[in-house]
Amino acid sequence: MENGICAERYVVISASLTPQGLARPQLLNTYTQERQPVGEDVVTTANTALRNYAIIWEALAGNTSAASLPDPKARLMAYHQLSQATPEGASRRKLLRRGLGQASTIYHSLGREMNQLYSSTAIVSEEPGPFVPIQDPVKHYQKSTYPGRRLPHVWLRHRIPDKALISTIDLAGKRVFTVFTGIGGDACLANCKEYFDNCDPSNY
Repeated sequence: MENGICAERYVVISASLTPQGLARPQLLNTYTQERQPVGEDVVTTANTALRNYAIIWEALAGNTSAASLPDPKARLMAYHQLSQATPEGASRRKLLRRGLGQASTIYHSLGREMNQLYSSTAIVSEEPGPFVPIQDPVKHYQKSTYPGRRLPHVWLRHRIPDKALISTIDLAGKRVFTVFTGIGGDACLANCKEYFDNCDPSNY
């Protein structure tokens, strides 16, 4: 569902920019390039989870799904084997540990939800190489400003401290270019202003 909402928002924003002259029609062609890998990853994750549940059901009840329960006596025997000091019990416990270990990866996969990397003709990058994760990209979200990555959330303060904090995510977007700088970023702002004062909007 979340993936569907993101995809819908992506299409609406891209489609609204073109008629206003804020983007070229080619922007619409980037949808498949950017969103299809995300959808493929979601489907792959869901299928992996289903296969993993089959392992757990096999270990607990001797069957591969809740919908195909075996004979009650066979199911009860499989369950009791888990606590028995027998080769069958050891094998069943090993199978259960395997299933639970894989389930842990599925349920603790913030990185899979947050580490999307868009790659298309709409992404301008001068990086010397591809993005390289420094942690497990499935389990851990890795904040990065690498082109095509999700803008990191950072709380920013106003010059007047009693005003509420505001997130970088709330500042960016809104169909305009946004530049974030730190102390000493005046030269960067000046260069951006000079560029946009002299560029042709049709090149966006």
